[in-house]
Amino acid sequence: MWNPNLLLLMPSLVSFGAKSGTKVARKFLYSRLILSYIESMNQFTVRFQKSLAALRTAPWRVRGILNGKAVRNHYWTRERAELEARALDKQVRANGEKAAACPAGVIHDALEGLEIIAGCPGNATLIEACKFYARHHDVRAKSILVSEAWKQYIPYYERRVERGEVRSKSWESVRKVVAHFERDNGESQVCDWAPLKIKGWLDGLKTREGKPFSVGSINSYRLNLSGFFTFCVDNAWLAVHPMKDKKVRALRNLAAREKLPEIFTVEQLTKLLEVAQATDPQIIVPIVLGAFAGIRPTEAWKMDWSMIKWDRQIVDVPASIAKTADWREVPISPNLREWLAPYRKEKGPVFAGRQANLIARISAAGKAIGVTEWPEDVLRHSYGSFHYAATENVEATIARMGHKSGLQIFFKHYRNRRSKEEGKAYFEIRPQLVPLPQLAAA
Repeated sequence: MWNPNLLLLMPSLVSFGAKSGTKVARKFLYSRLILSYIESMNQFTVRFQKSLAALRTAPWRVRGILNGKAVRNHYWTRERAELEARALDKQVRANGEKAAACPAGVIHDALEGLEIIAGCPGNATLIEACKFYARHHDVRAKSILVSEAWKQYIPYYERRVERGEVRSKSWESVRKVVAHFERDNGESQVCDWAPLKIKGWLDGLKTREGKPFSVGSINSYRLNLSGFFTFCVDNAWLAVHPMKDKKVRALRNLAAREKLPEIFTVEQLTKLLEVAQATDPQIIVPIVLGAFAGIRPTEAWKMDWSMIKWDRQIVDVPASIAKTADWREVPISPNLREWLAPYRKEKGPVFAGRQANLIARISAAGKAIGVTEWPEDVLRHSYGSFHYAATENVEATIARMGHKSGLQIFFKHYRNRRSKEEGKAYFEIRPQLVPLPQLAAA
């Protein structure tokens, strides 16, 4: 059956054939244009299927070709099948008329576009490429400068802190990182930041001494910067979150994985407490809370005496001060009770002073016993190691430490580091060196 619409196609075919004779062009013509007319000459047929399989499903079948693909739909009634066949015939004729009206220049552009995306990874279609362009163009029209996004990000994050969604300390870290990013890239458009561009900026970071950032610092920057780009995506200044691409994934810190946290020996901790008693008694309570209850220095600085429950013999660490924002309770051991008793109060800060001052004073006591550089959370790590050695109870130690990762992080850092005898000796360190009540009163 001849379709008169084929006559409309001839000028386009002749004009286009003069411009291009490539295999891609011929493939496109046959698979896109000619096929549309072949389809338009064939009507969808309706047939009753007599097989048992068809009778169990739907016996009336509609069959034909649409967009180069065979169509076989099944229906229970003849009326419904014929109605669907007429609708499909109408759609096929519409496709054929569109193809006939297609100018030669548009066909040529389409072929060039297909050749371009053929060299790209993946199996993208021409339609997908056009949709990507439209979306990207729309985002660029809405995008703003990084400096402007940063100005809007500040009040947004401060509101989250006020509502209690995040901690003020977290905001300090985020503010430092994003402010650094804004100083370096404030005049660029937010939508221009692709994964590889961000990776290049992170890899190029240097310290004040001109040394490259450590793996840990780069991962920290990556984490804090990710929230900023989430904010940008939420505001439609960016189509896709660039930090979620595998090209900007967190780096593996092999040195940190192989290095176990440092801990004090029984002798080192005894000497540290001797020095603190003799030179700076005000740091005794934060030290023993870390050494005998696993309290971090940042947590001890925020603690109030009301969190030490004498009636229940526990140290209550609320989520508001815990690093992981999870509440935990730590039983008060007999030797810890003896250390705390002379300084006992009903309420008030455990340490009256700034956090930096507390850490500096504890570090000074450490230097007096030969610890030139204070290891991070060394008192807490010592508690975890010696508590497990003394009790051989994994669950109890994990609960007191508040490890969210459970056994994985525990066995990595604390298992088999000290003997049971050493563990018992550790929790026998008691205040027998100096009359503590006199020091407390001094």
